[in-house]
Amino acid sequence: MKNRIGWIWAVLCALLAPALFFSFEKTPQILADITGMKISPIYSGGEIAQTIIAPGYKVFVHRPVFDGLFSERKDGFIQLDFEPNGQFPATIEQDFSYTKNGSHGFRLFLDTAKPEVKLTAHDDTVLAASEPTRTRKAIIVRIALKQ
Repeated sequence: MKNRIGWIWAVLCALLAPALFFSFEKTPQILADITGMKISPIYSGGEIAQTIIAPGYKVFVHRPVFDGLFSERKDGFIQLDFEPNGQFPATIEQDFSYTKNGSHGFRLFLDTAKPEVKLTAHDDTVLAASEPTRTRKAIIVRIALKQ
């Protein structure tokens, strides 16, 4: 009996392994959806709160993230994803507000070739900009905030 169970298990694994391997890009998302798991905003940047479409690029502005394990933290960030429409312009300079009433904000200058960023804060809740991260389809910048 144990021998048959072992063979059945081996055959099932031999059939499932290639199926999971070839669908690997979709499998983690499917498993996360089934179990109700959610990627932490600290890693994902949070939900997209606003999309800004400009000539030559789009900016996905994520919600401010102050999430902690049990409560909100004093320090957080806001993530900006710059995605080109075709090819990036050489530089991007834009004002951003991360509140609905527009009271808190900053001006960001992004050199897309290097990439390099310069930040001008409009108030004391905006601390600093991280080094830009280039991905396959975007340049990602995180702006450190305090509450």
